[in-house]
Amino acid sequence: MKHLKVLEDNSLVDSFEEKSTLGGPPRRSYVANRRISLRIDVGPNTFNTEIYDYREIEHIVVDKSDDTVDVDKDMTKLEDEFEQIQNIEDPSVKLTKFSKTIQNVNEKLEELKFKRSKLLSLREAVIEESNKIIIDLCQEYNERKILYYLLANSDRDISRISEIMEMREKVIKEIFKNLIDHRIFMDLNVDEDIF
Repeated sequence: MKHLKVLEDNSLVDSFEEKSTLGGPPRRSYVANRRISLRIDVGPNTFNTEIYDYREIEHIVVDKSDDTVDVDKDMTKLEDEFEQIQNIEDPSVKLTKFSKTIQNVNEKLEELKFKRSKLLSLREAVIEESNKIIIDLCQEYNERKILYYLLANSDRDISRISEIMEMREKVIKEIFKNLIDHRIFMDLNVDEDIF
């Protein structure tokens, strides 16, 4: 009940009372009101959490004519298959075809899980090797702290980094300048005029 209360307080479930079918007092029922995906990645060099409403992401429009966008042909095929099944009149045939579609979707999810696991392992190995280089190149704690951040994030906005790292912008600018001057990190992509 305590966990359900937390979920309800955070608008992840709704509750309502319903009559008992056995003649007892009414009972409280809970139902999910959002479709969410929760992802937690933990490793020696990794800690990421993400929670998102997958129905919101699903509605992002992708321009399929754009050659730079990789539109998953299997995904399109499964969506088309679902639309065709919707038009079938016979409920038994429809149910049988839906069962097959669910199996196909589950297979695709397993493939994604495998690919994602391989990518996470590769990311972990790259970070581990990079961390060794950072330790060798930088003796100063704040420099290492900034480099660890830059390694894992594409963000190069000094004011945002300042907020995230809880460091003054002036300190971050000095560290960036030092990294540039000593050619320690080649992917800073910041306007050198800020120094």
